Amino acid sequence: MANRQSVLSVILCQRPHTEIDEIFYWLENLEAANTSGIVALPGAIALLEQLNTFAIPWGIVTSGTVPIAFNRSKAAGLPEPKHWVTIERVEHGKPQPDPFLLGAQLLNLPPEACIAVEDAQAGIYSALDAGVARLSLFMRQQICHCEKKFH
Repeated sequence: MANRQSVLSVILCQRPHTEIDEIFYWLENLEAANTSGIVALPGAIALLEQLNTFAIPWGIVTSGTVPIAFNRSKAAGLPEPKHWVTIERVEHGKPQPDPFLLGAQLLNLPPEACIAVEDAQAGIYSALDAGVARLSLFMRQQICHCEKKFH
């Protein structure tokens, strides 16, 4: 399973696994508790509420762990998704396609019928490699849209 513990075990290769786990959980709790400045992007809450109103399936696909994702989503005031894909649920995280493939599967949709909203390069690669046809990107205070062309 891809997670920060595996990254920490490479960085702290001389340390016992119990110490690596302890450091990981300390970092995870620190990140989960740090919600200062977390806000929803303009229009995000309204969009998700409309998706719910019209019973259009949606979910959150994140590189964060469950505690981090849940706390930050709550802090931003986002509606609760029916489907979460967190790092614990996939073998290979972003930039591999696994997270978005699982997200599409949970939504019972082919990836090419999905739209991804991403703010990181690893997520963009993940979504495109999964076959998501449309991406909305939020980077450096600008929103741009990309479409993958299928031949």
